Amino acid sequence: MYVIGIANAKDRQRAIDQMRAGLIVDPIKNDTASINDNWRDCERMSEAVPQATFDTKLASFLRDLACRTYEGRNILADAVYRNWLSDIEHPTDFSTQLARGLLGMDGQPCVTTVHDEQLRKCLLALVPTAASTSTSPVSRDCNDAW
Repeated sequence: MYVIGIANAKDRQRAIDQMRAGLIVDPIKNDTASINDNWRDCERMSEAVPQATFDTKLASFLRDLACRTYEGRNILADAVYRNWLSDIEHPTDFSTQLARGLLGMDGQPCVTTVHDEQLRKCLLALVPTAASTSTSPVSRDCNDAW
């Protein structure tokens, strides 16, 4: 937050003081060690999950996020592509699972219909077929489009 736009000097100083107070840890209320322990426990538990299991669960979560949403679903499908798939040069198990899900090719109904033809082509490029291999590079157009 910028305080330069606050014309009233008292209000500006009050905002500065409030922001500064939010940065100072009260020793009596300091639970940083407990928070640190919680993060370390989370890290230990996540190390026990195989990468393939994590990828499958993440692809399923992102697919459900886009496919089971009724308002703005095409925007969500586009955002999932942009944030999770657009920089992939070669299809992976994760990218293939997610692309198939967004296209409704995984045997589960997906209310998302990919209307953008460029997005559809980019998602299809992540789904290996008998004619291609999973090591085929994704079109540069897909990486540059987003």
